[in-house]
Amino acid sequence: MAYQPSLSVAGSSLSPLSRPQLAEARRVRAVELFEDGVSNAEIARAVGVCAESVRRWRRVWEQGGASALRRQAATGRKKQEAVDETGKEEIPVADQSKNLKWFGARTVYYHNDLKTYEERVTMVQAGTFQNAVEQATDEAREYCEIVENADYLDFVQVYEMTMDKPESGSEVFSLMRDSDLGAQDYLSSFFDTGRERQHDAE
Repeated sequence: MAYQPSLSVAGSSLSPLSRPQLAEARRVRAVELFEDGVSNAEIARAVGVCAESVRRWRRVWEQGGASALRRQAATGRKKQEAVDETGKEEIPVADQSKNLKWFGARTVYYHNDLKTYEERVTMVQAGTFQNAVEQATDEAREYCEIVENADYLDFVQVYEMTMDKPESGSEVFSLMRDSDLGAQDYLSSFFDTGRERQHDAE
């Protein structure tokens, strides 16, 4: 689902922003409106997000103030105690800059106005599976703040890519599923049900 980020705030037109910058600009504008006593519904219309996003922002703002809604730069100091799926203890984030890997991340959304589901596959660079999941989750929530009236369904799968630098033909995601269905029935059940928003290549 293509989206070209741009935003008009308080009567001024901003040049195209990156997705994280646009999400933060909307949160900053929402804070100004919180302080002016504007309702959640009016703020949602003003900044172009769903009301649920505004309700979540207001809770964060009430608990931590405006600074809690600003995008935080990673410091690389936090130690991760998680264990990855191989059973090995993950290394501290501070030591991960030399060990960053590429991951494909699959996330799922529901668009309330369109009444349709969306799956997205993005790439993230992280030192561990846990960090990749966290980054993909953050990106998914930022996406929902930009795309009006969409909900992230808290579903993420990450796939470790085997190359140091993605290039043409690189495998960015793979998922294997056991099934007793024949090939055509399998495709019809999961990938070509007739209800996908797609068209055939010419």
